[in-house]
This record gives sequence, C-alpha cells and structure tokens, in this order.
Amino acid sequence: MRFTALDSIRGVCAILVCLFHLPLAFYLSDAAFLRHSYLFVDFFFVLSGFVICHAYGDRLSLYRVPSFLLRRFGRLWPLHVTVLSFLLVLQLGVWVLHGYGLSAGHAAFEGRFDIAALVLDLLFLNSFGLLAEVTWNGPAWSIGAEFWTYLLFAAVTVIAAARMVWGAALFSLTALLALAVFSPQFMAATHDFGLVRCVAGFFAGVCTYHLWRQYLAERTLWRGAEWLATIAAVTFVVLCGRTAWSLAAPLIFGMVILVFAAQSGRLSRVLLTAPFRAAGRWSYSIYMVHSAVIFVFINAARLADALGMPSVLLGASDAQVIDISSGGGAWLNELAMLAFLAIVMGVSALTYRFIETPARKRFNAIADQWDEGVPRQGFSHPAPLLPPASPAGR
Repeated sequence: MRFTALDSIRGVCAILVCLFHLPLAFYLSDAAFLRHSYLFVDFFFVLSGFVICHAYGDRLSLYRVPSFLLRRFGRLWPLHVTVLSFLLVLQLGVWVLHGYGLSAGHAAFEGRFDIAALVLDLLFLNSFGLLAEVTWNGPAWSIGAEFWTYLLFAAVTVIAAARMVWGAALFSLTALLALAVFSPQFMAATHDFGLVRCVAGFFAGVCTYHLWRQYLAERTLWRGAEWLATIAAVTFVVLCGRTAWSLAAPLIFGMVILVFAAQSGRLSRVLLTAPFRAAGRWSYSIYMVHSAVIFVFINAARLADALGMPSVLLGASDAQVIDISSGGGAWLNELAMLAFLAIVMGVSALTYRFIETPARKRFNAIADQWDEGVPRQGFSHPAPLLPPASPAGR
C-alpha cells in the first residue's frame, strides 16, 4: 500500500520549509505560521518512521540489515552529494570572483563552507554537535540524522522485535526529554541536537504505524477528521513554534498521519490530484535543493551590489533579506517568491528524474542481489496495546 495523500502532505511541508528559509520580504514572510514552519521537518521524521515500519517492519532480520541500510543510503546520499558538489563549484566561483576584487560577502571555504565541515556533511555527521552551525547545504543535517536513526531502527527491530512498540515509545519519549533539558531552542535543534530530534520523531512514527495497523487500517473515519487534524496542526504551528510546547510536534503530526493514512476524506481527494502528487514525488529534492537556490539568489544580489546595480539587500550578515520592492513596487517581491518556487520545483523535477530515481534503482538492484538466498526472519507484530475494535466499528 502506498500512502499517496501522506506523500502529498510531505510535498506541501517541503514547500513550506522552503518559504521558511527564503530570505525575501514577501507578503506572508512575517506570518507566525511561516516563521514556525521549521516544525514541518518533524512531520518528515514522523512520516519516515511510519513508512519505514510499514515497508520493513515485517521483513527486516539480522541478515537483511546490510541491504536495508544500503537501500536507505541509496535513497539519501546520491542527491546529497550532488548538491554538495554544486555548492563546492559555487565556492570555487566565489574564490575566483574574490581574485578579481568582487566580494560575495564572505571568503571562499570559510565559516559554514569550511572544508572540514564538508567532510562531516559527506559522512552524515552533521547533526552530532560536532559543528558550530549548519554547514554547506543547511537542511542536510536532517538526512544525516535520519540515516543514523535507520541504523538504530534496524537494531531495535532485530534485538527487540516482540517489544517494538514499547521500545519505540521509550526512545521517542527519552529523546523528547533530552531535548526539553538540553536543547536551547527545544524542537528547533539542528546541528547540535538534530539526531535526538530525529529519534523523537522517527520512533513516534513507528508507534503511529502500529496504532494505525491495529486499530485504524480498516476503519472508516469521521468525515470531518481531516479538517479537524489540519486545523489542529496549523494552530499548533502558529502558537507553539518557538516554545517548549514545540516538543509536542511528534504527537501532533502523528495524529495527522493517523487521520490521512485512510485517504478517504475530501482533503485527501485534493491531495490525490496530479499537482499534489507531483509535489509529493519531488519532496526530497525540493527539500534538498532549495538552500542551494537561495545561495544563488543571495550571491547574485551581492554581485549586483558589487557591480554598482541598485541594492536589493537589507541587513549585513549571512541572513540578509532580499528586498526588490525599492526598485519598482512591492509586487516585485511576490513575483520573486513565485519565481523562486518555480525554479525550485523545476530543478527538483530534474533531480528526481535524473538523480534520485536512477540512483535508487541502482542501489536497490545491488540490495536485491545481497538479499538473494538470505533467510526471511522478520518479526510478527506484537499484541495490541488495547483490545481491538469490534467489527461493528469498522
């Protein structure tokens, strides 16, 4: 079973994260919903736990752990290294421009673009607190965290299969407690406590999958449940985005996933239309390439300033805000925002087709070869935490 509506929601969340990172003074850029949209990364984590448990929970054994990790590596790393290579070329361009006396606002291969940081990024070690800030492709801290969480999931599945739900709940709650005590910004952890944040969301997703499978997989939900879940999630993001209540994100997004996994309401019908399905397919690319596009936007603006063209930058740091309205009307900022999204979507469609898909097929083919002749020793799902629903309620 493919959870297409959930894929589409992931695409919408990826776009919202893009807008959250976009340093452009457009109409809704200061809205609380967008300023707190970093929380949708936690939706990715919870959904990942849900989907990975659905795909591998019954067939992951000690013998299949290597092929499982290879498949997940093949899903994450090829696009990751492609974007890093692109940013490396851009840094070389910054170095060349600096030689001609043109400033890009920072020296090449310094700060977040340090070579040592590049090595840690390549090794998926960018969420262990080893770096002082997010580096190179900023959003990639989350995929580094996710890869190592896959390894933890495999270990729990093999060692404690019969108690998977309890183990997942323990990991999630322990991670949330660690964030509450140690994370200076609670759920807004990235390079410092990003791995802990990922563990909290991913294993909440594992618990969510077991709840769905045992009690909701065959149940027809109340028609208004999708609207109620959406309103609850939006309200949560608006009101709790920078507070200790942000730690409830795995619970809130787990509820959303439980509701939309049925794909039976009116909102799901919208999410199953072609544009949303495309956004869902491209969601990983959208998430991974948008920071590089922003880097190009900002440095193009800096280059324009250096060449004496009208200034479009406000501020004096790496977080400079692009403001084109001074050149001819506020609508230009809205147009720039739409152009940014169009570029990100276009690039994402290309990277999905020519990088993600071929690489995934190649790695999966190798993993299939590794699996040949390997005994199938997956686990059986544990007994329900509560009595199962009666047939009448299904």
